[in-house]
Amino acid sequence: MKKAVLITILIAIGLIVAGGAMSFVSLAAAGFDIKNLFNISVSGADLNTVDITEDYTDLELKIDSDSIEIFKSSDENTHFTYYATDVHDYDVKVEENTLKIESLDKSASIKDIFVFRFQSEGSKLYLPKEEYDNFTAEVGSGSFSSKEEFKFDDVELDVGSGSIKLAKMTAKDLNAKTASGSVHADSCNGTEMSLTSGSGSVELNDITSDGKVQVKSSSGSVKAYNVTAKTVELKAGSGSVTTENVTCEEDFQVQSSSGSLNFTNTVSGNKFEGKSGSGSIHLDSCDGADMNLQASSGSIKGTVKTVKMFNGTSGSGSVKVPDDDPNGGKCVLHTGSGSIKISIDGMEETEADD
Repeated sequence: MKKAVLITILIAIGLIVAGGAMSFVSLAAAGFDIKNLFNISVSGADLNTVDITEDYTDLELKIDSDSIEIFKSSDENTHFTYYATDVHDYDVKVEENTLKIESLDKSASIKDIFVFRFQSEGSKLYLPKEEYDNFTAEVGSGSFSSKEEFKFDDVELDVGSGSIKLAKMTAKDLNAKTASGSVHADSCNGTEMSLTSGSGSVELNDITSDGKVQVKSSSGSVKAYNVTAKTVELKAGSGSVTTENVTCEEDFQVQSSSGSLNFTNTVSGNKFEGKSGSGSIHLDSCDGADMNLQASSGSIKGTVKTVKMFNGTSGSGSVKVPDDDPNGGKCVLHTGSGSIKISIDGMEETEADD
C-alpha cells in the first residue's frame, strides 16, 4: 500500500513539473506579459513577395524549416511569397541558369519560434512555365506540395520530416523521399519513379510509367491504384500493401515484413511475386505469366484470371487449388501456417491431392 501511495505522489509531482514547464514556455513566448499570451499568433511575421523576371531552366530549393507549395504563375514572371521574421528569411536569385531559393534562418528564441509557427501558412512558389529541366528540393522540416501540371527532366525531392504531395507532374526521373511523413502521387507520368517514406504511408493514384515504379515504406501502408508501368516494385517494412487496377508489362514484385497483401485486378506480363512475413495474401482477379506467392503466417486466398500449373503447400492448413493445365504458367503458393484457397475466374476450385 505504501509503495502504491509513493508511486502516486511521484506521478503527481511529475505532472506538476510538466505543467509548470509548459506555462513557462507559453509566458516566455508572450514576452512574460500575460496580456500578450493570447496575441502571440498575430504579430511578428511579415508576408514578403519576391518577383523574378529572369529566365531559367533549373530550380534548386534549400529550405530549413518551412512548408512550400508550387503553383502556376498568372503572368510571365516568377513569384515567391513567404513569411519573414528577424530569424527566418530567404535568399532568392537566378544564378547559372538556375532559380535558387535558400533559407537564411538564424538561431531563434522561444518567442520567435512560437510567432513563426503559429502565423506562417507556408511559402508559395509561382512558376511561369510548364516545362523545366531539373528540379531539386531539400526541406529539413515541412511539407512539399505541387498540384498543377509541370514537366521536368529530373526531380529530386528530399524532406526530413513532413509530407510530400505531387499531382499532374511529369518527369523522366522522379525521386521523392521523406524520413517521416506520407507520400502521395496523383496523375503523375514518367520513366523511372521512386517514392520512399521512412515512417509514413505511400499512395499512388493514376500513375503511368515507361519504366520502373519503385515504392518503399519502412513503417506504413503502401497503396497503388490505376498504375500502368513496365515494372512495379512495392515494399512495406511494417504495413499492408494494397493494389487495384495495376498493369505491368514485365514484373510485379511486392513484399511486406509484417502486413497483409491485397491485390485486385492486378496483372503482370511476366513475374507476379508477393511475399508477406506475417499477414494474409488475397487475390481478386489477378494474373501473371508465372506467379509466386508466399506467406510465413497467413492464408492465401482469391482468384486468378487464367489456367496455371499449381503447386500449393501449407505447413498447417488446407490447400484447395484448381487442376493443373499445361497451357498455363507456373503458380507456386506456400504458407507456413494458414490455408490456401485459389480458383480461376468463372471456374469452381478443386482440392489438391496433397
